[in-house]
Amino acid sequence: MNIGDKTIDICNVLLGRLLNEHKDELNEAYLKAEDSLDVSLKLKISPITNGNKVKADLSFVAEKIKDSVSGEVSEDQMVLGEDFERT
Repeated sequence: MNIGDKTIDICNVLLGRLLNEHKDELNEAYLKAEDSLDVSLKLKISPITNGNKVKADLSFVAEKIKDSVSGEVSEDQMVLGEDFERT
């Protein structure tokens, strides 16, 4: 098998379809982004009996979530309950 014009054409079609199908979500994520929006496009091309199978993936983070918790523990003392605090 080889990668020729038809394989490249289907790659373009599949990536274009994903971008068009998710343009509203992409725009929302872009407008919410603090600086820029990272969008990953991935292609997987695998040989099959009569040509190539092409799979296209799109990924992006629609919302940044940042959270943390902390706690203290002494191995020498009995734990009476959970005492965690948000930081």
